[in-house]
Amino acid sequence: RDDGIGNKDLYVIEKINDSLWAEPQHLGPMLNTVDSETSPFLAADNRTLYFATAGFPGYGKKDIFMSKRIGEGRLEWSAPVNLGSQLNTPKWDAYYTIPADGSYVYFVSYDASGYGESDIYRVKMPESLKPSPIVLVQGVVRSKKDETFISSEIVYHSLTKGIEVGRAQSDPNTGAYKIVLPAGDAYGFSATKDGYIPVSASMDLTEVTKYEEVERNLYLAPIEEGARIVINNLYFDTNKHDI
Repeated sequence: RDDGIGNKDLYVIEKINDSLWAEPQHLGPMLNTVDSETSPFLAADNRTLYFATAGFPGYGKKDIFMSKRIGEGRLEWSAPVNLGSQLNTPKWDAYYTIPADGSYVYFVSYDASGYGESDIYRVKMPESLKPSPIVLVQGVVRSKKDETFISSEIVYHSLTKGIEVGRAQSDPNTGAYKIVLPAGDAYGFSATKDGYIPVSASMDLTEVTKYEEVERNLYLAPIEEGARIVINNLYFDTNKHDI
């Protein structure tokens, strides 16, 4: 792109809705060099970015680096850190991918010890290079009336910051949903569906220090005369009665 500073650069694009995206924003000279940056991977904590580049000093032709997002925006990042000789080789390394629990890392390397020109490797993740811990919340959304599966939108937000942090959609055939919540904060989440009374819940993850999985099934009651619900959380503005 015309606003780039190298061969290939890293950008971020904000999602506006299901069919609309904002303009690409350049991530700046902290991450981008006059060389080529490739294969960005944002970990499940939504803050730790791994990418490959030949523009910073390293161990080979292209190394993998890590950077942390600063603040709540998407354009400020910490200085990239080389992942070291345990993961980077004298050859070309890229396409770094980590599962949600952060236990192993998968990547591609042209190291001479492989079977071909480039191979896929798996290495146990060093503690110092792991992303921040997260909690995987999963469950099923059903109708409280007849327990049929419901395709519902689940919105979750930070209770301490007062901002929305993500959305998920339960499967219409199985009712299954999954959301990822970074540790160190308290969250509220609610499931909504036209014709049903929304249901909400909360989770305090401020003391969580390692990866966890939590099952939380949600039941929505149809809007009809005589329906009864339990309101788990009621949110209102400070010094106001606006619910």
